[in-house]
Amino acid sequence: MTNKPIDSVPSQYRQRGYAKPYSRWHWENLPPYCYMIDLDCVEWRPSKGIEALIETRATDTFLNKFQHGIITSIAQAMNVPAYFVRHNPELTQFKVMNLATEQEKIMTAEDYKNFLKYL
Repeated sequence: MTNKPIDSVPSQYRQRGYAKPYSRWHWENLPPYCYMIDLDCVEWRPSKGIEALIETRATDTFLNKFQHGIITSIAQAMNVPAYFVRHNPELTQFKVMNLATEQEKIMTAEDYKNFLKYL
């Protein structure tokens, strides 16, 4: 049932390693209306439960409209915020975007640690 061959995945995704084994399998074996995303982080606290959903990427990448919409929809259904976090390879700078408001803030590693601690 190869309805969506991996060759039809944009090359920038394949080159950056987005076509991981499960993603490749899903893409090749399910019909076109069966989409999936690989959400990176669920921030959870023992006393509060789920605090936020976070998608992380390297500094030079972006979410596409579909990914943005899906992550935002999941967060709204769970009544938690969703963030898109881009970071440099050294993990010393973090660009944190609230997906609901699309406001972005640049943070140091220390700022980002505090942001996560006090969600």
